[in-house]
Order: sequence, then C-alpha cells, then structure tokens
Amino acid sequence: MTPQALAPSQIPEWFAYQLAPESAVYNVSFNHFFLDRVDRAAFLAAWQQLLARHDVFRLRLGYADGRPCQYLGEPQVLDPARLFIERTSLPAEQVLAEQQRLAREYALAPFDFANEVLYRLHLVAYPGDEFQLIFTVHHIIWDETSTLNLIREFATLYGAACQGRQAQLAPLRGSFLDYARRCNDALHSGELEVHRQYWLRQFADLPAPLELPTDRPRPAVQTYNGNTVKTWLPRGLARDLGRFCASRNSTPFMFLLSVLDLYLHRICGQDDLVLGCPIAGRSPQDQDSLGCYAVPMPIRTRIVPGMTFATLLEQVASTVMEAFEHYRYPCVNVIEALDHHKDLSRPKLFSVMAGVQNDKSDFVSVDLGQGQLYPKEVFAAENHGARFDLAIGLDPVGSDVKLFCTYNSDLFDGDTVERLLDSLQTLFQATIDDPHQPLPNYPLLSAEAARQVLQDFNPPAPSGAPVVGTVLELIEMRWRQAPGAAALASAHASLDQAAVAAEVDGLARQLVASGLGAGQAVGVLLDGGAEAVIALLAVLRLGALYVPLHPDWPLNRLRAVADQAGLAALVSREAQGEQALALGVPTLFIERLARQPTGQPRLASQANAGQLAYLLFTSGTTGQPKGIPVHHAGLLALIEATQARYALQPGERMLFWTATTFDASLLDMLWPLCAGAEVVPWPPGLARTAEHLLQVLERQRIAVLQIVPAMLEALVEAARRAGCRLPALRLIICGAAALHRSLAERTLATFDCRLANHYGPTEATVDALWHDCAQPCADERVPIGRPLPHVQAFILDRHDQPLPIGVPGQLCLASAGLSPGYWQAPEQTRQAFFDKALLPGEAPLRLYRTGDLARFDAEGQVHYIGRLDHQVKVRGNRVELGDIESALASHPDVARAVVTWQEEDAGRLRAFVELRERQVARIEARGQVLRQFSVAQRPELRVHMNLIHQGTWPRYFAGSQVLTQHWQSLYSLFPHYQFCLVDDTDQVACVANGVPLYWDGQRQSVPAGWDAALQLALRQHQAGIAPNTVVGLAGIVAEHCQGQGLASTLAKGFRALARRHGLEHFLGPVRPVGMPAGMPVQQWAESRDERGEPLDFWLRVHLRLGARELGVALESQRIEGSLAQWREWTGAQFEHAGPCQVDEALQAVEVDLANDRACYHDPSIWVGHSGLREPAPPAPLCDPAALRQHLAECLPAYMLPDELLIIARLPLTENGKPDLHRLQHQALPHDAPASLASTPLQQQLQVLWQRLLGADGFGIDHDFFALGGQSLKVIEMLAAVEQAHGRKVRLQAFYRQPTIRHLEQLLKDQEPTCSK
Repeated sequence: MTPQALAPSQIPEWFAYQLAPESAVYNVSFNHFFLDRVDRAAFLAAWQQLLARHDVFRLRLGYADGRPCQYLGEPQVLDPARLFIERTSLPAEQVLAEQQRLAREYALAPFDFANEVLYRLHLVAYPGDEFQLIFTVHHIIWDETSTLNLIREFATLYGAACQGRQAQLAPLRGSFLDYARRCNDALHSGELEVHRQYWLRQFADLPAPLELPTDRPRPAVQTYNGNTVKTWLPRGLARDLGRFCASRNSTPFMFLLSVLDLYLHRICGQDDLVLGCPIAGRSPQDQDSLGCYAVPMPIRTRIVPGMTFATLLEQVASTVMEAFEHYRYPCVNVIEALDHHKDLSRPKLFSVMAGVQNDKSDFVSVDLGQGQLYPKEVFAAENHGARFDLAIGLDPVGSDVKLFCTYNSDLFDGDTVERLLDSLQTLFQATIDDPHQPLPNYPLLSAEAARQVLQDFNPPAPSGAPVVGTVLELIEMRWRQAPGAAALASAHASLDQAAVAAEVDGLARQLVASGLGAGQAVGVLLDGGAEAVIALLAVLRLGALYVPLHPDWPLNRLRAVADQAGLAALVSREAQGEQALALGVPTLFIERLARQPTGQPRLASQANAGQLAYLLFTSGTTGQPKGIPVHHAGLLALIEATQARYALQPGERMLFWTATTFDASLLDMLWPLCAGAEVVPWPPGLARTAEHLLQVLERQRIAVLQIVPAMLEALVEAARRAGCRLPALRLIICGAAALHRSLAERTLATFDCRLANHYGPTEATVDALWHDCAQPCADERVPIGRPLPHVQAFILDRHDQPLPIGVPGQLCLASAGLSPGYWQAPEQTRQAFFDKALLPGEAPLRLYRTGDLARFDAEGQVHYIGRLDHQVKVRGNRVELGDIESALASHPDVARAVVTWQEEDAGRLRAFVELRERQVARIEARGQVLRQFSVAQRPELRVHMNLIHQGTWPRYFAGSQVLTQHWQSLYSLFPHYQFCLVDDTDQVACVANGVPLYWDGQRQSVPAGWDAALQLALRQHQAGIAPNTVVGLAGIVAEHCQGQGLASTLAKGFRALARRHGLEHFLGPVRPVGMPAGMPVQQWAESRDERGEPLDFWLRVHLRLGARELGVALESQRIEGSLAQWREWTGAQFEHAGPCQVDEALQAVEVDLANDRACYHDPSIWVGHSGLREPAPPAPLCDPAALRQHLAECLPAYMLPDELLIIARLPLTENGKPDLHRLQHQALPHDAPASLASTPLQQQLQVLWQRLLGADGFGIDHDFFALGGQSLKVIEMLAAVEQAHGRKVRLQAFYRQPTIRHLEQLLKDQEPTCSK
C-alpha cells in the first residue's frame, strides 16, 4: 500500500521512539486481565476477527522521502503455537511470581518499528483453569478508548464463538488510516486556520517552563523511566468532590485542574501555568475504531494576586470550554509553531498532564457467556514509564475514586510523589470546605505532615525563661580553676590563664579611665593577633559594644562604620595609627598602655545576657555597610552548643586566623577560652596561603580549625603534595559558603579528623545549623544539616507558609541568638524579621528571613540550594546559579567554580573555574610558583603570546615561509601545546609554543631543523600518527620578568607538558645565544667554560636539567625576502652579492642582487630530554570544551554558560568568599570565528544542514537547534544521514551535542547499517 503520513497524534510517540528506541514508555499492556475458563478455539477465532476488522493491527512504520510514514502490511494470521503458553504444571506457590514475570517481560519488551507489527498477544494457562491474557500494544496505534472498544468487541465475538454463532458487530464507519488522512488533509487545506489562530493567540507569549522541585537534577536530555503511585480518596472526600462539582456547574476534571494549578503555583512560585490534558479526539465516525486518536490539549492558567479558589475554578472552566471548541488543531503543530528556546531536558510547552479517566465500572468483571474476564493487579507497562514529569489523574470506579500519579523516576522518588498526593488530598478537602479563601491561605500540609516539618525536625522550642549569664563567666571560671594553663599564644610567648586575665583587666581599666562605660561602642582596629583577643574580652567585660574594623578596609568604609556605630573609643596599634587618627575617635594604642599595678582585684564584669555584645558590619545591598548587633545571650547559646557537640579539651589548641570582621572569628577567640583550651593567633605578617597554613597547623599542633571551602580546597592540595596528614588535627569546621561533596570526601581522605559543615547568617549569631560530613551524602552539595539546640529552622514559601519536604523555599530561623535587628535601619529590620505562629494554638515565633533557598529532606536535614537573589531567568527558565556551580564542581578536575549572571545584552551566564593542580603544573623558580596554562584552557592568553612574540623575535622572522604559513594553525590544531606560565597575580611570565610528533629517540632521526620539525608534526597529525614527543618551537621570558632567573622554567615547562600528555621526549631546537660574530655554530655548540659547561646559555640550561645534545642544524629555519624587505627588517643595505653579515643574524645572509632576493638560515642546536613519561597514565585534559561537555551531560541546554573562563585563582574576599566584583573584571575570551568544515564528511553534513534549515554562514560548532532545527527536522536530518552514509546515529546521542563536529564523530564511531 502507498505510504501515508502519520497522524499528528502519532508524532510525539514517533519522536520518543527515535529518542529512546529501547524504551517501553509508550507500551500499553493488558496483562492484568484473567479468564476463569477458556474455549481456545473460540478465543483464537475472536481475536482473528478483531485483527481482520481493524487496520491498526497491520500498520507498519518507516520513512518516505526522509519523513516518517505508515502503511498496511500483510494480513495478520495468529499462530496457536505462539499464542498459547502452557504453565499448567506449575506448583501453586509459583503461579503469582510467574504471572508477574511474564507480564513484565512482554510489557517491557520494546517494539522494533522497522521490522515488526506493533502488538503482541499471548494467553497463558495456569493450574485451576486460570488464564492470563497478555496483550501489549504501542501507543502510536492505541489509546484508552481503543482499550474499552477492544474489550467490548472481544467479549461479543468470544461469547458468540463459544455458542457457535456469528456475532453481529456494527460496521466501522472509518479506519484509523482514514482518520490520519482526514487530519493531514484538514491541516493542509486551511480549514483549521481559525483553530490555529486561537492557539497562537493563547501562546503568543510563552510562559516559563514549570520549575518542579525534583529530587535529582534534570538530565540534559529527557528520559522516560517512570513509576506510578496510587491511592484511594476517602469515600467522604469522594462524595464531597462530586457534590461540590455539581453545585458549581463544573466537572471533576475542571476541579482537578484547578487544584493542580493551585498546588503548582504554591510549590513552584509561578503564576503562569500550562497543563496538558488528554482528550479522546474522536469524531462520531471514529467512536468504534481502534487507534491513536487521543491528543493532549494545553490549558493555560494565569494566577493574579488576591485570587480565590472559586475565581480560579471559574477561569479554568472557561478556558477548558474554549479549548474544547478548538481541539481539532493538533497540539503537536501548536508546539512546533511556537518559538521555544532549545531545551531537550523536558517536554515542550507542558511537563505535567492531568486528566480524569473513563469510569471503568463496567469492566471490573466482564461476562463472556462462558466464564468471566476480570482484572488482577500484576504489572502494567504504562505504570512504569513516564512521558511527562508528572501525570496526575482521577480514576473513578463506581462510587470510589482513585488518585494516581505517574512520575519520571529519574527526577522523583516514590516518597516524594506520595507526599504530593497527600498535599493534593489536603487541598481537595480545604478548597471544597471553603472555596472563597485567597490561594495562599490553603494548607499544603496535612496536620501530620505539618507537625513533622515544624516540630519533629526541630529541637524543642525554648521555655521562654530569660537566659542568664554570659561567656565571660565561663572564661572567668577557667581563669580561677587553672590559672597556669596555657590560654593564648602571642607572637613571643604563650600566655597562661592568669596572664590573659591580667592583660584583659589592664586594658579594661584603661578604657574605664578614658571615660568609657557600659553600652558604649568601642572600635577595635587590629589585624588579629593576641591583642585582638585581649581587646575583645576587655570591651565585653565593660558591658560595652565590641565593633571590629579591618585595617585593609578603605578609609571611606572605616569612616562609614565608625559614624554608624557611634564609636566612643578605638583600640588599635601604632601601625594603624594614620587610619585610627583619620576616624576622629579617641584612640588607645596597645603599645602605649601603662602597666597596671599587680595584686589589685580585677574589675567586675558589667555584662549581662540582655545586653548587646558586639556589632558587626557586612556589605549592604546599597553599598553602605549594614550593622548587625548581637546579644550576649546568643553568644552564650552558641558557645554552649558548640562545646556540647565537639568537647574542646584543656590543652588542645584552636587556630585564630579568621578576620575579626567575620563573625566566625568570635568562635575562634571565645570558644577555646570558655573550654580551657588555647587560642593560637595567626603569625603576624605571614601571608595566608595554603602552604603557610599547613606549616602553622603542623608546627603549632592545632586540634581545631575553622575554614572556608575555598581555602580548604587549597589546604587539601597542599597537604597531598607535602604528604602531610596533620595528626594533631581532630576537627575541621567548614562554613561561609557551599561545601561540595567531592571536597568533603577528599578532606576526609587526606586528614584523620572529623569534618563538619556549618551554616549561619550573622543575624543568627555565627552558626545556626550543622552537619557531620561522615554521614553519607548523595547530592553534589553537602547538607547544612540540623539546627543547633537553641535554633529552629523552617522552610517557608513567599507567603510565609510552610512547605512540604523536598520543596525549596526560604530558610527562616527562630533562635535565642537572633539579632534584635539592623543597626539604625528599622525598614530593613521590618523586612527581614517578623512574628508568626506556624501551628494552630502555638505562640508566635520571632523569625528571620535568611534570603537563602533551602529544602528539607525526609530525614529532616536542611539542604542549602543558593541565595534567593542568585536565582535568575535565563531564556525564560528559572536558574539557580548554584546548580551550575555544583555541576562544575562535580568534575574531578575542578577545584572551585563561580557562576554569575550579567544582565547586559539580553543576559549572559558566565562561569569562572579554578582547576585542581593535576591539570595545572606548578613550576617553582627562585621562591615563586608559576602555573602552566595552555591556550586550550585559557584562549585569552593567545593575545599575550602574540604581543610577547612580536616584541622579542627578530623582525626578519617575517620572512620565514614555514612560520608565516603554519604558525596560526598551531593554535587551532595543537592548542594544548601552546602555553603560558603565570605568577600568583596572574601576570604572564613566560610564553612557549610546541608541537607533538613521533620520534624514535635516535640521534640520526632528529628533524633537520625548526622548519622540518613543524612540517613533520603537521604531516603526522594529518596521518593520525600517535605522538611520543613534544618539540619546543619557541620559549620567551616576558620582558618584565627578565633577569629573575626564569630561563630554566621554560625548559621545565616543556618537560611538564610532555608528562601531562603522557609523552616520552621533549626535543628543543635551541637558538644560539651569546655566540661571537663569525664563529661557526658547531664550534660554539662545543665550547665549554672552566667547569666544563657549555658557553651557550640555553644549551647550559637544558644540559643542567639532564638533556643530551643531539647535534647542530645549520639550516634550521629558512628566511627569505626581497632586498627591500630585508632593509625594512634589519636596516641593511646590500651592495654586493654573496654572503653578508647582518645585525641579529647568527650566520651570513646570502644575497642575490640579480633576482632581488636574500636568503638566510637561522641555526639551532638540538637538545633532547627523555624518560619523561610517568608510569601512571595522565588524567584526561581539562579545558573549557571538556567542561562544556561535562555540563552538557548533566544540565539542560538553557543552563549551559555563555562564557566559561578558566582562571588561575578565584579572587576571595576577606571572609574567604568569592569576590564577585573582581570576577566581573576578568578578561573575556576573544570571540573566535566560526570553525569551518575542513573534512569531506563535515562539508557534506554542512550542505545537508543548509538544505534542511535554509541557513548559511554557520560553522561545525554551531548548534542545530539554535540554527532553527526542530524535532521533526532533526529526525529527517538523521534519516538522510543514514541513507547517505549507511550509519545510524541515535537521536539521543546527537542531542547531547547537536553540532556537525559531534555528528561527524558519532558517524565515525558507528558500524555501518548497510553497504553503500
């Protein structure tokens, strides 16, 4: 039969099959129907009549002119030997397991569109006259109405056959192929134009995709793995639902849709929603036919502030009625007509389906005349595949109603979906009881679920009794109990408890003498050290307000803080005298304090729990410092909770190295003193590098360390390099930024200590939640854990209502340590702090909005997601920047990553990545460390390389034909072999260029020279010869670094490059340096000093590193040009032919006056370094392309960064957090021209794309979908590729990187499917 186009209703199924042909997601199975007696002849006859009656059983699928089509195959004749399966001899206890096994096996077996019919039929006989009907059919020829029609017709035909009579079925008024033809004719004729225009108006502006809170990140390409959760509505609720719908002139379908809109609006925080709704899609003539008639219909709902549920229901009902009037225009055509941004991770337009199934009461048991056809729960394929993220429905059976949800199991866990159904039932009852409430007022949590997240996940609420005492009393107790115990290490000695007490008392007396009293603000302008600890304690003992200032702050910030705080006094050192005096505040300089007489009693502490203890200033959103005061009560609660958890012991030492303006410094200083342990301040003047930190931790035998993730990463790398495990270290507390699982795992593997992840805003007194990293962690980010004993944590929506487990919302805290509010900022305080009763009958709590997005897991652990203000809209999608950072951090070669959003030019995602050290060679030279980056890793370095080459090379190198012809191709063909060495400030110190080639290691086979080496490398690359050698073509020390002894670093850099690529040799054509004019190169190469070392500088450098000299190339590099060019290059005026000496030239220039030419050969001395290959294979190279590939495999396309920059070091603030301001000024990579097709296959593919897409001017790295490709176009393109090249490319494989370059590689990797 002539091939015919697919019906529009079949296109999604066809596309899904092309994407995942091994998936059974569109299999529909009847394997839960059983018969209690069977007449096999009648059964066979009934089915044979069904196969003859309906054309869908003969349908075959294929391609015609590159497009999918269908046609009628041969008439179907059942084979009894395959139809009937005998299991009558099974023991009774094995029957159910066998029924389930067979049901699963046949239901999940994929169909082969090209080679088989699209249904399977079996009847399995079991002991006791029980028969299992197994019928599996592909959804591309089937729908739910087809199932009901089939059962009715089978019952009629089988009953008649059992009685030996002919059944009288009404003639069909049309076939499915007729329907497909009608649909396509209507589309092409224009008769559906009014319906098309309706849908285009409905979606003239596309809503953002639905951002469901998933349990796992969304895969880059949509998957179809699924499962189903079902529950019965309580009968009372089912009755209420029916009555409610009748009273509102609506239907259960409209009610379900409205409740789902309400639920999704609340959990996703979105106001513009589209849900898919299945409709039968049958005209009267199609009612009795079998086939894929059912189509989805998109229903859009817009929610506005103040909307009640009754109003929402009215809008939904109106929209549904309108949509039904226009359903004939196919949804798939609507979707293809819309301007979607490329997103292969989810269905287009809607990702949630909702519907009410047909009432199957009549099919609970079907009378067959001879026996019954009855259902039994065994296994259904449609319950184990997911075409959408969620498909939620009501299934009425008589007076009962089943609520079910089929979900994508790659996104959701079953427990999550059970909670979803629980929330829906709660909303069902609440909206029925009172439909006139505003939408935010309806509870998402049942009473039991609310108790769990509000009470069970939190410590008991505080009793309400006032807190008594301060940390000063704990410290005073230690002073009395063990006055001789070590308490504070100073720059020169260790102070015992008594000495600390005396120092504190002395400073306190000086402050009192200057007129200071309780409640006044005292600034402390010190850069850490023992004096900072003394100053803190002295200020607190007076009942004054401690206000730390940082010496590195600019003067404007220091003045702003001093003015806001109203400083009454300042404690500082003379080193900061100029800053201190500029503040205009009475200042006590530590060095000038008078010694206090001994023996006098200490001043009594004036502090109490209700007083303010300290005032910290953070960077406000307005650019002005934001003051956060904290009470003594909160400080005491923090110290007591921390000590109860970690039990710091007398004699143990804790490092105080956190900036005093960072609240974590209070733990560094106060906790050890309260516990009788020793505070060890960071050595003054010592740079805070990972290497220095490792040395301090080891030498000072530090037991407890607070650190931020960025420095922890560097510390782990430094410890691994040094082979140091720090045996005294027993606890690392990490905080202030997200801790990634990979770093936590490496930390625990490097040090034999405990690792804890802490979280806490300054407004909640340092720490609010904590997590022991020894606990298993499945996410890329380590949880922030559970609240401290005096803290309660809640996840609330934008209306301050509690959210279910797993749903992200704002983390809000109640705590004994909450700040009273922002300093002199009542409006900011009102926005951030609020009172609310979260459970009926409970007293209101004072809560703080952290501005952080988080979620509970089922165990009550809090998981940090990111800042609310770090959520951005990218091409219509809500993106949490932290998700991209986590995906980057999961790459084994990424040390840390930061992603930013730039609003200019329609917005751009920028990712900044710092690589781990196995990807970046460290080369030490005269006390500094240089890091090696290739141009592949950092393309922007090419600009520096060109500038340095132009400023250093002799100008006559412009006459090198080999150089000028091939130099730029080095950067495209061998970008990983062109490198720079950069210093700690990211300044380029050296540049170098190399090429890979194969060399057998023999002196006689060394290339003839520089030109020959480059040409050989290019030929070998073209021939696909694997290299074992890197040839160093150029190496230059930047002018500003010359004279610093960096010459050997270039040779070391090439040696490191060879190791990085797993190569055995490094060959260097050394250009002679210092050779006297006129001396033969060979003689110069053999010249030695009194120590027997070469006179040639570069040759000496190489030989000292273990190289061997391999001979001289007199004609290493050919330079040729006209006499005018030589005059321009060198200023030389050639007056006679023959050899002529020119400045800068190392040999004579051969002049040919007659032909206006001059030729010169630059010489070189070959050196070779061998034995460079490491025993272990090198790690895969990591560059932006590799990182993009990694991201493409785990993130949807809309989350991929527009720019991805590898940088030497991520800049950090004084608190150890990424410095976003400095990041924004990082150099941008220069836009590269489109990579042109360079191979015959690439050129053929480009021609095909041009024809299909009607596009031009694109390169081999351009995205098919960004060029205008759509779902059907990509299928057509891959079909054409298979026909032309005899190789089949999987749609899903192409989707991961839809470029010509990637498609070419996929074709090369595939076996031919047919001979061409």
